[in-house]
Amino acid sequence: MTAKQKEEQAGLTLVVTLKDETVFSYLLDREGKTLQIHADRKDRPETPGDLFLARIDRIISGQNAAFIDYLPGKKGYLHLDTCVNALVMHGKEHTVPKPGDELVVRLQRFNTGGKQPTFSGRIELAGIYSVLHAEGNAAGVSRKMSGEDRIRWKTVADCHTDGDTSIVIRTNAVTADEETVVNEIMSLKEQLKRIRQKAQFGNCPEQLFSMPAGYLSRIASLQADQILKIVTDDPVLFDEINGFVKENCPGFSFNVSYYRDTMLSMEKLYSLERRLKEALDRKVWLKSGGFLIIEQTEALVSIDVNAGKGSVPGKKVTQEEQALKVNLEAAAEIARQIVIRNLSGIIVVDFLKMDQEEDRDRVSGALENGLRQDRLPCSKVFFTPLGLAEFTRKREEVSLQMTLKKTVDKYMHIE
Repeated sequence: MTAKQKEEQAGLTLVVTLKDETVFSYLLDREGKTLQIHADRKDRPETPGDLFLARIDRIISGQNAAFIDYLPGKKGYLHLDTCVNALVMHGKEHTVPKPGDELVVRLQRFNTGGKQPTFSGRIELAGIYSVLHAEGNAAGVSRKMSGEDRIRWKTVADCHTDGDTSIVIRTNAVTADEETVVNEIMSLKEQLKRIRQKAQFGNCPEQLFSMPAGYLSRIASLQADQILKIVTDDPVLFDEINGFVKENCPGFSFNVSYYRDTMLSMEKLYSLERRLKEALDRKVWLKSGGFLIIEQTEALVSIDVNAGKGSVPGKKVTQEEQALKVNLEAAAEIARQIVIRNLSGIIVVDFLKMDQEEDRDRVSGALENGLRQDRLPCSKVFFTPLGLAEFTRKREEVSLQMTLKKTVDKYMHIE
């Protein structure tokens, strides 16, 4: 990240509120522009990253996958290719997982459409400054690090890997001292040791480890120099967030405050209802007068770019020039909307028609540049023979719309 980008991201505000048994988190930049919106249901006990001692119920023929029991009465979907180095396989001498085997699994994500949650046999524990993987013997650093920082922290990671764990140093380590990072690594190793012991003597199926709630984990994922303050109007959330920051974010200059103004609600002060409605609306207006139409399906996300009444004030332009102008503006807004709405999987964009390859390269470059700010990896953007731009974004959570599927209409009718 460049110095300019760091300056632009410094001074962020995280607004957290509870509504309809859902915790809403709004991340705003220094000018008040929405960067992210997340919704975490209070009535959902499990969180992605949780670890379970699970039993394989049935192998799915031809898919290299299985259905598992991860809690009494609860089933999930497990990719067996992630189980090469499974932590536990009780009393079995075979190397290929079979029905009845017990192993430690990690909840990857909840799925939509009534599908069962997805699990992985690759176990990891994430801290503020490092991530511990329960397999291999490798050391790595965040791809966002460069130069001397990368060399320094790669050396630290090398010194603390062992025969059955791998370590990745996160970007936050840049602002921390070595002792703090090393202490966290040792703490994660002890945590993994306790999980292994619990798994060996556990009663399958059962939960072995619980991640903090999503709205807390995301605080830990922010970089130390990115955020200025966290504001909430709920006393329980205030105590929870304040305690989490003090215990888990040493060295972070977070200012956690409880909003108490009875004359002006926090919801009105930060226009939270409007922000949520805009993030759920299928139409997104562009400054040029053009607009986007965003549609989500089970298979993919489609985004249609429309010229609308867009024009260049006081200037005569060709149709090609106008299309390029709208497409470049759309590319930047698409990158922003993907993060706000937490869109993932296959994403297809129908830009305005461009005959020149040079124009298509400029638009794909603008989109990729916007996607580089995303913490989740995205693939390279390419144009199909039909002229559609296509790329993928890693799926870690259900999209905002799918999370609020049962109440979308309610929020869309907010005035």
